[in-house]
Amino acid sequence: MLIEKAQEALCAAEVCFGEKLYNSPANRAYYAMYQAAVVGLEQVGARPKGDQWSHDGVQAMFTLELTRRRKRFPSSFARDLADMRI
Repeated sequence: MLIEKAQEALCAAEVCFGEKLYNSPANRAYYAMYQAAVVGLEQVGARPKGDQWSHDGVQAMFTLELTRRRKRFPSSFARDLADMRI
């Protein structure tokens, strides 16, 4: 998964917000965070348990690997990712 997908989702969130389409920006913002989390996990060598990342798997691995073990991000980022999941 490329960081460009995360950037595109964030851009879509900004466009929708500008058009006052408020449900779509929340969804796109979550996917931007999810995709960026996958990129971060893959950069440290983390891999999904199956063929692809699940939302629960990304949340768990992001929290474990990137906030607790490696301390690359503050724990608030893990909470933000969980809070945005709708």
